[in-house]
Amino acid sequence: MTQTALQTELPRRRTGIPSGIALPVLAVIASIAIQCQPAAQAALQYDRGAISAGQHWRLITGHMVHWSWRHLEGDISALILLCWTINPRGGWKVTMAALGGGAAISLAIMIFDPGTVIYRGMSGVNYGLLAWAVLARLAASPRRVAARYAALLAALAVKVGLDVAVPGLVPSVGLPDGIALVGVSHAAGFYAAVLIWILYKLPRHGVKRPTARRPLNVVDEHRVPLRLCVELSSVETTGNNPMIASHKRRCYY
Repeated sequence: MTQTALQTELPRRRTGIPSGIALPVLAVIASIAIQCQPAAQAALQYDRGAISAGQHWRLITGHMVHWSWRHLEGDISALILLCWTINPRGGWKVTMAALGGGAAISLAIMIFDPGTVIYRGMSGVNYGLLAWAVLARLAASPRRVAARYAALLAALAVKVGLDVAVPGLVPSVGLPDGIALVGVSHAAGFYAAVLIWILYKLPRHGVKRPTARRPLNVVDEHRVPLRLCVELSSVETTGNNPMIASHKRRCYY
């Protein structure tokens, strides 16, 4: 005689607000508050003279200051879309790419574009996040699809190069008259994100990273997330005394 027990197990679903939207939400709140206060704009914008005098916070806060409401709207819309595209629940990756790219952009302007005294906007940060999003899709896609993302990455590299070599080739959106696009910011944000991605993916010396393995009760999103476990017990009867001969448990995914 054989007795069969069935058991189903479902993986737990994540709840809560995705951490990937924390950065754009904070950036939206801070940028709107700054835009409403001209004094805050002057105190937080990228200012070469003030940074040289020791006000180093402007290297980061300058990206949250904008020239107009239209300029702010375009930058924030792109930021939210890119942060969600990278990974809604990978907020620390978004923060690492954004902050690292923002600092790299300001330093690049200080070194390679001494003629820029005042700088505002986060278009350079958005170019970095765009590069990060393309690299993430490139690494996770099959070979045929990855070739398309590689071509897109190459096109972005050409575009940011043209922004530096031929200023004004692509018309800017939201900038008032007399304010020119700073092409160095786009190139610095793009290549800083590529460098951060490469450093993030390189194996650490002396540290053996564990191989990523999928939990047994988690299956692909295109399949039914169900685990079926079957317990088989073989029972033998000797006279009036039943006796379990073997007991097995098998799970099917």
